[in-house]
Amino acid sequence: MLIVADADQYRIIGQTEHANQVGRIADHWGNDTFDVPPPRVPTITAAYTHDNGWWEWDLAPELRDGEPVNLLGVAKSEWTTFYDRGIDNAVSIDRYAGLLVSMHGAGVRRQRYGTQPELPSFTDEYADFVADEERRQRQLVAEMRDSEQYGDHVGESTARSLRTVHETGQLDREPVALWQQYKLLQAWDRLSLYCCLNEELTAESITPVPSGPDADVELTLDPVDDTTVRIDPYPFETSPLSVPVRCRTIPRQSYADQSELTDAYYTAGEDIVPVSFRQ
Repeated sequence: MLIVADADQYRIIGQTEHANQVGRIADHWGNDTFDVPPPRVPTITAAYTHDNGWWEWDLAPELRDGEPVNLLGVAKSEWTTFYDRGIDNAVSIDRYAGLLVSMHGAGVRRQRYGTQPELPSFTDEYADFVADEERRQRQLVAEMRDSEQYGDHVGESTARSLRTVHETGQLDREPVALWQQYKLLQAWDRLSLYCCLNEELTAESITPVPSGPDADVELTLDPVDDTTVRIDPYPFETSPLSVPVRCRTIPRQSYADQSELTDAYYTAGEDIVPVSFRQ
């Protein structure tokens, strides 16, 4: 769960609701400047499914020291369990989508494979998880290279470049479509987190965002009002683009036990955080 606290309340957004917003962002991505390289459909599938393993945790906020636990406070054992399950699910739907979701899961523990260096690095703490997922990624690429469905998209250059990424923790400069798709997934994720984790929208930027096979740009986010953000350069097919997200709001207080917190969560009912992007 993604939790924003102010003086009086907690605003809680489920991980799966965040993922649905990421999917809607991906659905509408593309214009004369921006596009999703082929294969497009599994890339959009990855956007919708990248956090699907968290659905059980989303059923009720977890209590710790009287407060609901935010995503960043989840214990390592729970975090890896949720991601393992979600990646398994994505692979079962589509191997290419599963590859991207696996890269997302391992990448967030390696500073998004160098694309967000300001993040703390958890490579050592999550070494087993990262190693397992990177083995899975290499296996998926090996399987898809010989497949009728994805053989044209996953070749020797992809396999070679993926090994470089695993060795260095940095995205390879070789212009394979997989890196564009991975960077797009990270940009979509970060756009949604911007909407979900800010009590008030602020001026920010997101980079690197692919605008072509060999070109990345920086998106600048400039709030127009409490619910509308101007993006430059603008990456969507329509303007404005509405991407609301559901939430629940509960009083900010010390909760005596899990039952009290769960009761407050479901008594609150659902609300909407309205968000729109525009040129």
